[in-house]
Amino acid sequence: MSQVANFATFTSPELVNLNYSYEPITEYIELLNYLYQSAETDIQKHTCSKYKNILNDYLGGREPQEEELKSILEQKKHFGPDKGSFYVAAKRLYKLIKSCIEVKIVLQNCLNEILNSINGNIVILCRKLEDQNFLESIICDDSKERVGYVFPRQLRNHYITCTLVIIAPSYWFKELLAYPCSHTTLVVQPENLPSSVVTNDVFDGVGGESLWTSKKNNPNVQNRRLLLPPPPNYEREETKQNSLSELVIELRRMQPTIFTREIKSLTGQVALIEVNRKYLVVDEYGVLKLRPFLDDDELDGCKYIVNEIDHSEMSDDDVNLELRKQMESWKSSLREYNRPFELPRILTSLGAKHAKDYNIKNWKKKDTIRPKDDDDFRALLKFADIPEVEYPFFFNLAKNIRSNCISMGHRKSEVSREIIAKELRKCLQQQDTLPSSFNVGKIKASILAVG
Repeated sequence: MSQVANFATFTSPELVNLNYSYEPITEYIELLNYLYQSAETDIQKHTCSKYKNILNDYLGGREPQEEELKSILEQKKHFGPDKGSFYVAAKRLYKLIKSCIEVKIVLQNCLNEILNSINGNIVILCRKLEDQNFLESIICDDSKERVGYVFPRQLRNHYITCTLVIIAPSYWFKELLAYPCSHTTLVVQPENLPSSVVTNDVFDGVGGESLWTSKKNNPNVQNRRLLLPPPPNYEREETKQNSLSELVIELRRMQPTIFTREIKSLTGQVALIEVNRKYLVVDEYGVLKLRPFLDDDELDGCKYIVNEIDHSEMSDDDVNLELRKQMESWKSSLREYNRPFELPRILTSLGAKHAKDYNIKNWKKKDTIRPKDDDDFRALLKFADIPEVEYPFFFNLAKNIRSNCISMGHRKSEVSREIIAKELRKCLQQQDTLPSSFNVGKIKASILAVG
């Protein structure tokens, strides 16, 4: 029987967090958290970043890249005479990497636990063929017939007919876990990290009630703990008891590497973008549009990519205020027109179907979102001299204000993208080049020049 299917063969999915306890990695996470809390100089912050990249490898079930280790060694030369607590912690991290953390042993124990606890086969999610080759080398011969492998592109388009195993933190795969592609999904991660919390941002109904789509696929979440023995040469040093919240926030900023690709800008900057996610891009003709990128897409015809929009500083009130503020741009034209008795005739000539005095009076009100009729709304936008290319922006904003069936997190994402897009259009009308960063109020955008 094939392990990949075009249609779901299950109705009640379950999600199992296999949280392993492995002392060297536990100490590594605590020490890295300490470094982030105490880093002050640029060298120290850069060191944190390098150690975070190695943790990223561990979380994804990979051994550290030799280039990262060489970079850390080079960085240590610049610490100078400083032998303070930061230096001591950084030195201990390097020792954990070189002498204590055994990725193969961790994965062997976790996969053996999984295979011994189920009767059927498993499929492991891999980013590329090298991951599959690495995993094949550590699985015992007696179990190899029970283990298959799947890659991101297959997973996006198909269902799995047996247990799916993901070796990575659950927060890398929020969308995937909310709408599972297998009856049982096992997430293998250190116990220090947050367990899977399944949310359905787009399909939350009024009052938090789930709509049928999310209710149908809402998986049952279970947690299992696996205690792994440390290597014989390992001795735990001083425990850092600081809260891991700061490190977890930093780790959440890391893109899920298995669903990303590298993009290199004209200046040499390398950034990760999510595969199959739509990004704001500027094409070679200066036109702003939404475009997804697959694993092997070429960047021909693409001049700029807005690779990141940060709306983390926006509160719920900020979002609602920004929505209303944007809508004021067409209402103010109605209020300020000094011959209001002419408005019914003018708006009708622009295509409005219900441009009566009492309707116009309601449209001017601060609490009015938009006219019910699309033609009336278009006429108001024309009257306010708003470019036609921005009409979808205002229709989307109105939809976001009216909608009670999307979460605030999804609304922030939608609203911030629309606002950045509107401001970028204004910039492109005045100049051909865009800056590498772009702020609108509390919204921050990062822009890559790629062509």
